Amino acid sequence: MKGLIYYRINRDEIGNIGVLKKCLAQVEAFRTLGANIDLVLLSDKGILLNDQLIHSFAKPTISKPTTKYWFYFFQLLPLISKQLNFNSYNFIYFRYALSHPALIHFLATAKSQNPELKIIAEIPTYPYEKEKRSFVDRLSLMMDQRYRKKLSAYVDRIVHYGLESEIFNIPTITISNGIATRKVPVSNSQPQEKEIRLITVANWSYWHGLDRLIEGLKNYYTSIKPAVLVTLKIIGDGKAISQYKALVRQYNLQKIVHFLPPQINEQLDNHFEQADMGIGTLGIHRKDIAIDSSLKHREYCARGIPFLMASKDLDFPDQLFFVLKSPPTNQPIEMNKLVTFWENFVRDNKARSAEIRAYAEGQLEWMKKMEKIVNFVKK
Repeated sequence: MKGLIYYRINRDEIGNIGVLKKCLAQVEAFRTLGANIDLVLLSDKGILLNDQLIHSFAKPTISKPTTKYWFYFFQLLPLISKQLNFNSYNFIYFRYALSHPALIHFLATAKSQNPELKIIAEIPTYPYEKEKRSFVDRLSLMMDQRYRKKLSAYVDRIVHYGLESEIFNIPTITISNGIATRKVPVSNSQPQEKEIRLITVANWSYWHGLDRLIEGLKNYYTSIKPAVLVTLKIIGDGKAISQYKALVRQYNLQKIVHFLPPQINEQLDNHFEQADMGIGTLGIHRKDIAIDSSLKHREYCARGIPFLMASKDLDFPDQLFFVLKSPPTNQPIEMNKLVTFWENFVRDNKARSAEIRAYAEGQLEWMKKMEKIVNFVKK
């Protein structure tokens, strides 16, 4: 069985590191499950097929919004199509990034050359309309709304993290995000006396809801003199980072909240060695998403640290001792509840990291998640 995996991301942009990790973990899972995989990605130099450059382009082509979208929607897939023999594949698995003429033509070409080919689209967020806020994004969405009606002629299944059984008149395969635990070290952080060190990592957008936590910290430090010091380390860039920095300045929390640029590998590991608790998604309800499957929840679990979240994630049911859940509202996070949770956690869970990590290994591995897709292809 041979498959083509296509992710329209630039692997050299540090802001894509989380999605790139996911992509490579999926590829590894497919291979472990017996599939021979070709992988198409982008880089600063051009288009890559299995890390080999198959077409060069200048980086500014995908740096400016207008030229990037023109390239993505009209040029990229025809260039990739010329390099592929669709008859050599049993399936194509691609990360959906809106419909457009070139995508429909690519899928139609693949199916015409190989009618037995199974095409599977992964939609990482559905519905996704509220993610599109800029002018260019709204134009792209208008194009998508026209051309996605044609997907059902070519796409056999949509992989989806929600509960919908059908999207765009296409049956779904419902899974949740996973993680390659062996590539994530367990944190050896030790609890501090009267201090909780929070950490959160993302390419920040409004729906991450970190403003709720900053508002909660403001309330915590202005209501009474707290007995427990709570600090927050925010790692990453993104569209919402300037808003978060402005809030921290407004509330005079600069000694409590610390911002760092994107971190990778050992740099990131070192920060987790000095962290007690992770902060997950706090505002996904702002996108009208009912089921969350955030990668950060899985990374915290794999690293063996407890975390806060404000969404329904099917991999983390309510009874788990290492997850603190907040209501999915826009109200500030109640920090006193977080402090109480942490104090109880430290008191009751001496072997905390090993048990949390074991949950990740048993429930969250990508190979377990991707079995559904492989079984569908084999039918």
